[in-house]
Amino acid sequence: MLKWWKSRTSQSNKADAVYTAVIEQARHPDFYTKFGVPDTMDGRYELIVLHLFLVMERLRGADDETSEIARRTLERFVEDMDDCMREQGVSDLRVPKKVQQAATGFYDRAKMLREHISPDAELGMDAYFSKVFDAGSDMALSADAGSSSVFIDALERYTIAASELIDKQAEAALIENGPDFPVPADHLAV
Repeated sequence: MLKWWKSRTSQSNKADAVYTAVIEQARHPDFYTKFGVPDTMDGRYELIVLHLFLVMERLRGADDETSEIARRTLERFVEDMDDCMREQGVSDLRVPKKVQQAATGFYDRAKMLREHISPDAELGMDAYFSKVFDAGSDMALSADAGSSSVFIDALERYTIAASELIDKQAEAALIENGPDFPVPADHLAV
């Protein structure tokens, strides 16, 4: 029984490392200061979902242990959404519905991204990334941010580069230490 407990704890720790790396990258200041993503709950949610999707795609079809870590990583996402709702003062009766909406949003966005992220697909993610920039913000992009289409293109390039980098990472290193992501600002220039 102790072996089972250690294995379960190890998987949870690895899932925490993966999810922590996702959160840290989604909170990278470049997205908000240089890309013009609104620094709102919705903007942060969209970036968490994007990075979580990239990692979950990499772990798709993995062995049983890695699949379990991927499942636990998604559970961490749901727990995080629950914690965020409660911290924002959402009533206990509304939290489950809001968390379900957040989880459903992840799967909806994953489906949309999966259709466009393959190397053979044209970028064509404008509809998805337009949502990122419209993410609950009443503010337009700052005057020095320029045109949103420039930032949508940059976010598309970043996403492709992040997907390629994650795909090249050894699975064992990815789940042990969390995924590596590229520096966002490196994808601003054409």
